[in-house]
Amino acid sequence: MFGVLALKDLSRNPEIEGGGHAWVGIVLAVISILLWGGILALAVIGAILSGGR
Repeated sequence: MFGVLALKDLSRNPEIEGGGHAWVGIVLAVISILLWGGILALAVIGAILSGGR
């Protein structure tokens, strides 16, 4: 979220710096969301396959 806001600010004011940091933040956030989603999916699948034991 903050990376996107930073990119908006950078487009409005090209004198400020930090575009690389904004992109790194966006990329790491997406990777984190995908990893946590995978962990959650594995947990749900494991619970279903165990039959609720």
